[in-house]
Amino acid sequence: KRNISPYFLVGEFFWILFGLDDVKTISLFNNKIKEFSDNGESLYGAYGKRLKDQWLHIIKRLEKDLYSRQALGVIINSEDVSYTTKDFPCNIVLHFTVNSKSQLDLTTFVRSQDMMWGFPYDVFHWTMFQEAISLELGINLGEYRHFMSNCHIYERNVEQLNKLFDYDTSKSIEMTKMSISPWTILDKLLHSFNDTIKGIWTPIGDEYWDSLLAICYQRLT
Repeated sequence: KRNISPYFLVGEFFWILFGLDDVKTISLFNNKIKEFSDNGESLYGAYGKRLKDQWLHIIKRLEKDLYSRQALGVIINSEDVSYTTKDFPCNIVLHFTVNSKSQLDLTTFVRSQDMMWGFPYDVFHWTMFQEAISLELGINLGEYRHFMSNCHIYERNVEQLNKLFDYDTSKSIEMTKMSISPWTILDKLLHSFNDTIKGIWTPIGDEYWDSLLAICYQRLT
């Protein structure tokens, strides 16, 4: 049975949140990811670097017009069309909308999705950002939708996939609600995360975020 790595799950979320694209940091949580780097130092399709300057605009657009249909996080760009890389972005657009119940929905558009190795992590990351933006707007969470142009399982993973059907979903644990938007404490989080990857435990004093930082710390010590 294939187990999701909580270390990579949380570590990659912080890596995206801080707008990073370096192989050194993300490899601390998943050593295999460096295989997708073209130069051994950075990842061409890193979501965080591409979205870093867009989060604030998404929030401001919805603050100005709660029912705007223009709150987009665009990952893909025109240069990608002709660029050859081992790390072509799979997720391409995030569309944040507020529904008739004044809840924040998120629709993610995906070019190509590995259902074993990519899907669980992508859903976790994007719903974390959905929750963070809902806190910024002061509204409740709505629906999450995930549209894939191509979703696939590699033949080498078929046996692992079949075992997943025997998983006891009653053992699933609901995640604690996010306490505060990460952007309101971004400097503190970044400082603590940088200490964490050096093996230094520096809590920020928020139970929710400290619990996630602790997962990263556990991985590295």
